[in-house]
Amino acid sequence: MTAARYPLPPLPAAMVQAAALRAAFPAYLVNVIVRRGEHPRYEVVRRDGTPGLYCLISTDAGEIWHELRRAV
Repeated sequence: MTAARYPLPPLPAAMVQAAALRAAFPAYLVNVIVRRGEHPRYEVVRRDGTPGLYCLISTDAGEIWHELRRAV
């Protein structure tokens, strides 16, 4: 019997990094996606329809941070 492929709750370290991204970039929604056997993925989406960077998805919170800093 195989385990169901339901999303797992985010890992504590991923939640800390997501909270830091939320605090630094309040114009964006930050989600953490975790699947069994995979690294957490950070999904960042602009809250409003203003021009500029709209969405990023990466397993590296540092990469998200760097790209959002360049976009602001």
